[in-house]
Amino acid sequence: MTTPKEVEQRLNSHEELCAERYANIHARIDKIEAVLNKLLWTIILGFGSIVVSTMIINKTQAATLLLNAI
Repeated sequence: MTTPKEVEQRLNSHEELCAERYANIHARIDKIEAVLNKLLWTIILGFGSIVVSTMIINKTQAATLLLNAI
């Protein structure tokens, strides 16, 4: 039969283990969030670059067509 002191000791060691696991999980989630944040900004900048380059190409094509019409 377990004594109350043994139960308390087991509970305390379990709490310490859970606290360590929680800290590790939290650190890993923080790393994942950082990677996802960088990925998000890369995607946003990539799409922005596509939009800007498309606008430049369209302006260039419009100017070429205008010059050819003259």
